[in-house]
Amino acid sequence: MENEARALAALRRGDGGAIDFFVARYGAYVAAIVNNMLSGLPPEDA
Repeated sequence: MENEARALAALRRGDGGAIDFFVARYGAYVAAIVNNMLSGLPPEDA
């Protein structure tokens, strides 16, 4: 869990390494969620 917490903190700072961590661990599902969040659009409007 500590690694996830560190990655989440890095993600809040805008560290691209955190995105790599999540993609490597959780795959395309999380990548799609992150892309939706970064686009600023709710998923239903994507």
